[in-house]
Amino acid sequence: MRQFPSQIFRSRQREVHKDSGSNTASLFNTGGEGGKEPFNSLIAFREVVLHPGQFVKHLSGNEAHIIIPLVGALEYQCNNGIVKAIMPGEIVSISFPETLLKINNPYDKDPVIYLEASFSQKRFIERVELSIVDLDVRNKLHAFVQGLTGLKGYIGMYDGRREELYKLQSPDNGLLIFVISGAFELSGRLLEERDALSVWDCDEIDFEALSESAVILLIEVYKTS
Repeated sequence: MRQFPSQIFRSRQREVHKDSGSNTASLFNTGGEGGKEPFNSLIAFREVVLHPGQFVKHLSGNEAHIIIPLVGALEYQCNNGIVKAIMPGEIVSISFPETLLKINNPYDKDPVIYLEASFSQKRFIERVELSIVDLDVRNKLHAFVQGLTGLKGYIGMYDGRREELYKLQSPDNGLLIFVISGAFELSGRLLEERDALSVWDCDEIDFEALSESAVILLIEVYKTS
């Protein structure tokens, strides 16, 4: 079995922030403390539980964002001022030199849960890109985020004991793997629900689903230097 440098991020070790509007679990610690520093151009990766009727808003420069709904539909609004809704099975990527992003829970009683990834960008193509993925088509990786410079994203649902080999676009890139549900073995490393693994100096990685209907997310990111 091929060995390569990696770092495991356990779900229970994520940095959690709670306020009246949301609960946020961040993969990387604020300020890079405790060794959980941003990975290549990926500067933030968080799971957000947004309470009923609440919203989050932030302004960022030289960053791109990916929003992945997990539970419930949500509304987002960016620079163009247009409010749009997305639901599980849809993934939106947003890229502007300066981004004003607002994410809203339209429900009165139910929370919504989503993933948000933020990336530093050297070159910008101003765009909002919507990808639709059908996880009912199992045992394959569905591509998304093909329009952002230097980023590739994939998501898939796998039956138990199904295997896959992922080849990186470039061995100079890094790869972040996040288990949305179920459990996987990745080149001898066990990842359970909401665990993550970053790998580098690697040109390919194999994984196997250890449970039924297990869902995995892969994001290939370029180096910032």
